[in-house]
Amino acid sequence: MSAACRAAGVGRATHYLWMQEDQDYRAAFEEAHATAIESLESEARRRAVDGWDEPVFHDGLRCGRKRKYSDTLLIFLMKGAAPEKYRDVVETKHSGKVEHSHVMEELKAMVDDARRDGSYVQLERQRAIANGPVPGTNGHNGHAGPLGDGKALGTD
Repeated sequence: MSAACRAAGVGRATHYLWMQEDQDYRAAFEEAHATAIESLESEARRRAVDGWDEPVFHDGLRCGRKRKYSDTLLIFLMKGAAPEKYRDVVETKHSGKVEHSHVMEELKAMVDDARRDGSYVQLERQRAIANGPVPGTNGHNGHAGPLGDGKALGTD
């Protein structure tokens, strides 16, 4: 974008301002951008499918040419044309045991500490002021409790 702005004699900030405020400018930019993308795709297709000639040298003398193709560009074109078919598939497998019971114990201890020192109630009041009543609680901002203990927030 910087090079295009310099070539047009327009600051980047001006370009972005015009993009926000001038619908005609935005439409013209989007059309030019689409044309540029089509041009890039056309060149990628040419290099991938038609290829290009590269000179061949022997003993420092040009003795012929060799047709070269870009497999990488072909792959990108295929992925762009049919991403559901050619996307990279990543499979993650896990073996072993995942221990997380200690997390629940730590969470319960933190909630118990917060209830004892009153910070839990204070945080719940701040949340209630910021968010208003929780739907389905008849105007009360409690719920079943984060630990599934049936206790509303801030109660013992």
